[in-house]
Parts: sequence; C-alpha cells; structure tokens
Amino acid sequence: MITPAQEKYLGTLSDEEIVRIKLFDPRAREEGFKICEEVGKILSRSSLHYIGSSRLGIAGENDIDISIVSSGSFDDELESLKRLYGEPTSFKPQRNWAEWKFKRNGFPVELYLNGTLSPLLAEQIKTHEVLLQSPALAKEYEQLKLGAEGMKRREYMRKKYEFFNKIYGAAPTQAKQDSLT
Repeated sequence: MITPAQEKYLGTLSDEEIVRIKLFDPRAREEGFKICEEVGKILSRSSLHYIGSSRLGIAGENDIDISIVSSGSFDDELESLKRLYGEPTSFKPQRNWAEWKFKRNGFPVELYLNGTLSPLLAEQIKTHEVLLQSPALAKEYEQLKLGAEGMKRREYMRKKYEFFNKIYGAAPTQAKQDSLT
C-alpha cells in the first residue's frame, strides 16, 4: 500500500533514471564509518545517523547515506561541515537543511544536516533500526533491491515504500505523510 503523500513524492521522481544495484562492498561501509568519525569529532553533540544498504551490509547502490540532526546550533554546525566538505550541494536556510553530495574513494556520499528531527527522518531511522535488528527482514529487503536492478527509479522507490509500509503493518500517520511532501 502506498499513501497519498508517498504517491505525490513518487510523482517527483524520474521515470527515466535507471537504478543500478551492486553486491555489498564492505569498503563502502568502512568509508561510511570514517565519515561518521570525522563528523563526530567536530559535531560531538549532534545526533548522527548512518543509514541505508551500505550500513546494513546488503546489496544496494553502494552509496553512503548519513543524516545529522543539529544539536541546536545549526549555523555553527553548517560552518563546521563547510570546512570539512565545502559548500553544500543544496541548502534550504528556511528549513535549516543542507545536503552535500560527493564521492569518497569511489563511493557516492549523501550527507544531510537537519535543523530538527522531522517525522520522515524519524521514520527512516526507525525503519533502519528494525532492519538492523532483524536479519530476516534485512535479507528480504536485499532481495527486493537485487530484483530492482535496471528498474526505473520511481518504480524502485514504490517497491521500497511498499516494503517499509508492510514492516509497520499500516500506512504512516498523517503527520508522517505530510512530511513526505
């Protein structure tokens, strides 16, 4: 089942971009942990969340997804991250949100600085924790990803949403749906 908000988000995704799924490369996870260590040294009070396939140790796009929730000094943390990673790729000052996209030793990295813990990010973190604690679910998720090789990005995300919604047995709450838009 897909919620209306998820459906709306899916409509913003490319129907041309093709997903390339690769077997898990442990070096991606190592790089992810190194980035977490770098960030942790300068933002020790912020909440750091390394999520996604490389963190889970399963097949995926072998990318590194890290979200940081500000400890309350967003502007200072933004400046600290700029010193490490340069100007953000995308920045939304009205939302206290910034994104860096770069490569580390050949692995794509998406690093996010969030001013607050949004309902969407909270759900992503919760989903990741469920998958970390359940090897059977993580394996099922990996099979979904392996079956998505060559699929268009929009359909791939649809399959992921269906899987995540199945994990919880129900659609996200309205607050969570609103955060997806």
